[in-house]
Amino acid sequence: MESCSEYFVYRVLRSEEMAQNKIIAKDPDGKKTVRAHIMNGSRGWYKSQYVSCTRSLDVAQKYAKKTGSRIAKINISNFLMYWPEDPDEALLQKDLQPNTTKFIDLTDDELRKHICREACTCNNFARSSKEVLLVSNTTIPFEYVLEPNDIIGIAINVVVVLIYIIIFSLIVGHTPIIPNSSNALLMMGCTHAPFTYF
Repeated sequence: MESCSEYFVYRVLRSEEMAQNKIIAKDPDGKKTVRAHIMNGSRGWYKSQYVSCTRSLDVAQKYAKKTGSRIAKINISNFLMYWPEDPDEALLQKDLQPNTTKFIDLTDDELRKHICREACTCNNFARSSKEVLLVSNTTIPFEYVLEPNDIIGIAINVVVVLIYIIIFSLIVGHTPIIPNSSNALLMMGCTHAPFTYF
């Protein structure tokens, strides 16, 4: 089943974004048009001021499998929607108010057709990837989408902690006190990781 949300978008992070733990446009000072980014944004050599995201977790997971990258989940409910009057207009980072992030929702049929005009390839690219573009001059907060290996690792750690508590309690002669799941995670130091559970 397709997993889409009105308030969240997903981004497959590049290696430098994962290393720095933050979302970065390839060219923050770029002046590319939205249409140009849609047509070329997935090409490794292409750089722009836009950050490509998708409303679909399924689409993000498909691309993440190809690259082995992590997926970021971004809440856009506090971002400003941007609708360019001129389809050839570029949204520039320098034109934003301080600490501002704007998004261009290309899942909106009317907006997508307005930007792509008669360019079928542009329209098809944006529609199939359920694309949403971000332009920001501030830190974009996000959470990592929890992966199957993360779940397995957490489960193993919980079991290890519980075994340790039982053994320790038997040694000192006390009845084992089994922590709830949130306390177990605290004991393992997992609360620092911004995970989202699905």
